[in-house]
Parts: sequence; structure tokens; C-alpha cells
Amino acid sequence: MESFPTQGSPPIDIATEVLEDFETVIADDERLRPSDPYFSPLIAGQHEGISPLVDLQSELQEVDYSQALCLFDIGSEFLNGLGFDPGDSTSFDILFDETMLTNSYGSDIQTDTAYERLNRAVFARDTPSQDQRERLDSWIKRPLIPRQYDIEVIDVLIRIFFRHVDEVFSSFTDYEVSVHTLPAQVLAMAAVGALFSNSAGSEIIAKLYYTDSQRMLTYLILDDCSINTLERSASLLQTYIALEIFGLCSGHQRSDEISEASHSGLVQAMADHQTLLDNTDLLLDSASEGIIVINDILIIECYRTLLLQLQPSFARPHLQLVQTLLGRLEHSDPQNFLDTASVTTFYQELSCIGSISWFAMSHPTGNCSSPMGQYWRPETIEMYSQRLLESKPTEFTEMPSARTLLFTIVMALHTPLEHFQDIAHTIVAREGASRSATPVELGDLHARVLDQWTHSGHYDLALSHAGQILGAGEEIVASQRARRRFEATHDAVCVFLATLVFAIAKLGTENDSEAKVKLSGQVKIGIVLLESFQVRISTVFKSILVLLDNESWHGES
Repeated sequence: MESFPTQGSPPIDIATEVLEDFETVIADDERLRPSDPYFSPLIAGQHEGISPLVDLQSELQEVDYSQALCLFDIGSEFLNGLGFDPGDSTSFDILFDETMLTNSYGSDIQTDTAYERLNRAVFARDTPSQDQRERLDSWIKRPLIPRQYDIEVIDVLIRIFFRHVDEVFSSFTDYEVSVHTLPAQVLAMAAVGALFSNSAGSEIIAKLYYTDSQRMLTYLILDDCSINTLERSASLLQTYIALEIFGLCSGHQRSDEISEASHSGLVQAMADHQTLLDNTDLLLDSASEGIIVINDILIIECYRTLLLQLQPSFARPHLQLVQTLLGRLEHSDPQNFLDTASVTTFYQELSCIGSISWFAMSHPTGNCSSPMGQYWRPETIEMYSQRLLESKPTEFTEMPSARTLLFTIVMALHTPLEHFQDIAHTIVAREGASRSATPVELGDLHARVLDQWTHSGHYDLALSHAGQILGAGEEIVASQRARRRFEATHDAVCVFLATLVFAIAKLGTENDSEAKVKLSGQVKIGIVLLESFQVRISTVFKSILVLLDNESWHGES
């Protein structure tokens, strides 16, 4: 396939010459910048050799174009804003360094989660060298420089972003890019869209846009006066949301850590947005839009707590929303519990339950009380989930991505997921160090946890819910092939966690060959589903599960 020709140069084969030469030149000469003649044709123009537009356009067949306002239509003033990058991204291949893992407010990253350790084990070879660290320090100190982005490519990637995001995050539903939209948000949305693209070079484009957006955001939050309207404040929140989605979906070894490092910035931006809402006289529609984006952040909290096993950070608006919704769920008539909560969506309501479910799960450090001053029992979370389903039967039936999230919430109540991810980490790390046919040593703690789980009443319940997640995943794949509905941002992670449960259950089934065959069959279903998903991280999950499916183990005596 031909790439778009550079002005004054012949077409270049994207699969060989350009990408290899691009990496070589960056490695050999750290002084090169995007404004240099060599790089300008690669980053400006049509992104020659990186992401051919013809591939992207082919992915948009039969997609509703009415969802997004084409960037060509919003005027030159806004587009000129995209032409300036607050940093030189020629070194975007090394930008995921721990020197970037502290947010602008100075707070440190939380202790590593099992999910993060497992993710890094897959990419251990990508640890930056000392030379890369020095280049990164030099890159960070460079001044702002102009860069010309290919607006047409960005427009296509944003459309891909919308079709995978707007069902879950309602603040992006029918969203139109306008003069109020921050350039950082545009690039963040395009970066996420590139994660769902199968076009050649889309992963490189995703990293480039993500890096530029992060740098723009860093400069933006240091300039408080630039966020002085409700529209720009909402755009700032949506930028954070898109960047955290990128951290979840990218599969890069440190992007999820970067998202965690900047999460307190999101919480602060949400508090500032709430202050603007409280101090501004708004029409009802404008007030509802301002509240919806805050409620969407609760979905991010649900993702962090359920999928990454991080304790939720409940801000004041979320505490009020959770208390209100859960209070109504406790009434005997669930059909009416949302009558006065018209600005919430099914996913936002589900995320209320998902966020508090963290306090009912089993954690290695013990259960924790919630900021609402009470402990939660798994039975209570299941009751809330059941009543939500009874109140929204249509959404539950017609939205398989909602089912993957809900069944993951319930499955996690019956599964020591953090231990399971640590077991997977042990196997993946061992595989990376040396290939061995001997059974893996799990250690006494993990062996005991696995044995207790397989002989408890939680075992069958967890496998049942995991099977329902895979069933919903099969519906998503079928709908995606028919171009009726597309995978949501959480589907790949939910399918991975469900398949992980089957894989670890297989490891714990020592003498039952029939059960091993059945469990292995479920693991293979999960692997096939992940192969069918488009999001970048699905390939990471697949490689982990293939290793687990071929593994055996014995605990320490």
C-alpha cells in the first residue's frame, strides 16, 4: 500500500524504510527536532509513513458521521492553536519515564497495584536506559516549538474515539468540537481513537498525540487564568478523562502509572468545575451538561477501583450522588428510584455501585471502610446491582458492554483478583527471565489463597459470572462485525479479568482432568475474544493468557 507522498519526495514504503529510519535517526542524534527538514514530512502533512489516511478512512465505512463536527469547519483560529506543541516530541518513544510520574501538585504515586506489576512484567524490556533518561531531561527543558498536525487524520481518529466512548461517557454523546475545546482535549481524543485503529503506524501516532496532550495539559494547569469559563473547565475535565482512558487501554507499561499520577489533578479540576457551577447563573440545559461531565468522572473512578484495584477518590459531588442513588436503591420500588436523578445515565449509576464495591472486596491489606463511614458487605453490593437491573431492564438487555461491567463488579466480590494478578505476574516474570518446563513456584500465600478459593462457595459463583462476561463479549464481537455496536473502553479489561479467573481456576484444579479441559476451553474463548477486539491492550492480555493456559504449578511445602 502506498503512503501519501511528501512534497518534493517520492512515496515511501511505510512497513520498512520510514519507521526503521525514523527510529534510527532518533537514536543517533538527540538534537533533531520536528521542525528539522528530516522530520517535518513525517509529522506534518499526511503523517507520511506513519498512519496513511486511506487506512483510517476504510475503518469508518458505515459509521455515522453526524456525531462529530469536522475540524475543518471550526475556523482557522482554533486550528492554529493545534499548530503549537509545548515541547519537542521527537523522543516520544522514551517519554514514559518515572521523572514524569509525579503530578503538578507534587503528590507521589500510590503503591504499585497487582495490575500495574503484571502490566510492567510484559514490557520489562522497555525500561529506559540511562542515555534515554538524559535525553528525556533535555527534552523536557526545550521551549515551545511550532508543529503542524494533520487535521484530517485527527478528525478521523476523533470519530473512532466517539464510536467507542460516547455510549459509556455521556458527556461525549453528540459532542461537537468548538472554539471552547482545548487543543489538549483534541489530541487526547485522537490518541484514544488511534488505540482502536488497526492502521499501520497507529500505535506511534497514539503515543505522539498522548505525549503532546500531556505536555499541553501540564502547561495549561500552571496557567490558572486560562480556565476561566464553564466551557473550558468542562473541556479540561474531558481532557483528563480521555487521558485516563488512554492509560487503561494503551497497554504501555507506564501509561497507567502516569494516569494515576495525574489523577489528583483531575479531582482538583472537578472541584474547580463544581465551584464554577455553584457560582454561575445557568440555564437548566447548561447546568445539566456541567453536571454530566462530573458524573462521567465517577465512571473513571469505577474503572480505577474495579479494573485497577485502586481505592476510589470520592469528591464531594460524587459522595452526594452515591448516597442519593444508593438510598433510592434501598426502596422497595426500584422503578422509581431515579425519578429525580435525570442527569445520570445507566453507566453512571452502575459506576456508583462499582466504586463502592471496592470496600466489600477482599484485599491483601484487609477490607477498608468507606469515606461514608460504613463497611459494605458483598450481599449489599449484589442487592444494589440486582435492583439497578430491575429498574433498567432495557439497557441491560440491549447493552452488552454494560453487562461486562456489571458482571465484573459482582465477579470481583467472589474473587481475590489482586492475588490472581500477582500469580499471573509470577508466571509472566518467570517466562521473561528464562523459559522453563518445570512447574512455577507460587509461594505459600498464593497457594493457600487459591486452595481456599477453589474449595469455597465463591468458586462456582465467580466462574458463573465470568462466563456471563465472556457471553456478553461474544455479543460485542458479533455486533462489532455487523457494525451495529462497538466495543467499549472497558470491555477488553473485563474479558481479560474473566478469562484470568478461568485460567487461575485451571491452575488450582490439580487432579480433575475433565474440569481442566472445560476451564481451558473457557480460557481459549477469552483469548479468541481478545483477538477480535480492536483496542491496543487486548494484544497484551492475549499474550498473558496464552502463557497461563500452558502453565502448571505447585505451591511451597
